Amino acid sequence: MIAISGWLVYLNGGFGANKFPLTMFLVQLILNGVWTPLFFSAHKLGVAFIDIVLLVISVAVTTVAFWAVQPVSGMLMVPYLIWITFAAVLNYTVWMMNR
Repeated sequence: MIAISGWLVYLNGGFGANKFPLTMFLVQLILNGVWTPLFFSAHKLGVAFIDIVLLVISVAVTTVAFWAVQPVSGMLMVPYLIWITFAAVLNYTVWMMNR
C-alpha cells in the first residue's frame, strides 16, 4: 500500500509538482530502513527509539502531504502510520525493560 500510495502521488505530476510529498516519502523510507538494523542487529534500543519517533513524524507528514495531492494516497498510508506508532510503543517498552 505504501508503494501504491507513492506511485499515485508520482503519477499526479511527478517529482516536479510534488517535491515535498515525495521527498518526505523518501525520508520515511530511509528512516524505516535504518530502524531494523539499529533495533535488531546493533541492539541500540535508545537510538532506534529516536529513529522510530522521527519515522512516525515523517510518516504523519507524508500522509498529510499525500492526502492533499491524492486523498486515496493519504488513506493508503494510514495503516502504516498506525503500525509504526504501535512499533514505537513496543520499541520504547523493550528499551525501558532492558535498561
